[in-house]
Amino acid sequence: MLTPIDFIYVHATYVLQDEINSRQSLPDDVCSVCLRESAKWHNPYEAVDFKGYIKEVHCLACHALFHPSDKYFGIEQYRGANRVPIFNKLAMLKGCGLFVSERRTVLFANKYYEKLSLAEKFPWELVSLDKGQMTSNRILEYLGTDARFVVIGKFNRKKEELVANLRYSNKSSLYLCDDNGSNEVHIDSFKNLQNILSYKTKKEVSTWKNHVRAICLGLKPPSDKKIVKFWEANKDLQLATNSMPLNPHTRLFMAHLLGGQHN
Repeated sequence: MLTPIDFIYVHATYVLQDEINSRQSLPDDVCSVCLRESAKWHNPYEAVDFKGYIKEVHCLACHALFHPSDKYFGIEQYRGANRVPIFNKLAMLKGCGLFVSERRTVLFANKYYEKLSLAEKFPWELVSLDKGQMTSNRILEYLGTDARFVVIGKFNRKKEELVANLRYSNKSSLYLCDDNGSNEVHIDSFKNLQNILSYKTKKEVSTWKNHVRAICLGLKPPSDKKIVKFWEANKDLQLATNSMPLNPHTRLFMAHLLGGQHN
């Protein structure tokens, strides 16, 4: 089975291959990003020599994150008195997110939206995020019947950590991956809670979020009088909350996302 970074390359970033200057790989080549030997790369026959702070070797799948492209990603800025154009690179689009499945690729863009839209041949669907929005605010609109897909919640320039944290999402669990880890969202319970919370006041949403947080962090027991009183007045919300995964980290993350949507 393809690794997540290879899946992204096969279904999305392969479009860059006509611009990437590769060479024949060597048996002892090891990708500096994913740390795989060349024999384990999706394309074991091609390597890329990359000169950053130090000389590195990349597999094609990982190097696509580093590749600057005027044609596909447009111009980031003009530098110096001679106004030398600096081209955008995928993994340098800080705060932007990416959804990749076998049927479609969507890039969720913040302040980079205008620059990317000016590219000669932007290769995927491009969605503009409103100020303060993250990929997590919009991603559910784009989920379909895909058996597996990969979601990068946000690019944050630490490419090695990002690649290490990539994992597949599926019909029941969405994983928002970034350089800090991969956070799970249980899709059905999230949608159910999202619907119920849409009918609640901002105060009720805030109280719910604080109660979930307090229980998950062990700051208060579920038997706390204020929490019990809140559940008695919000039975629908209590049932929906109980349907969340038991993992406290997952609950905290989902509460953070849902609470943020109603601020």
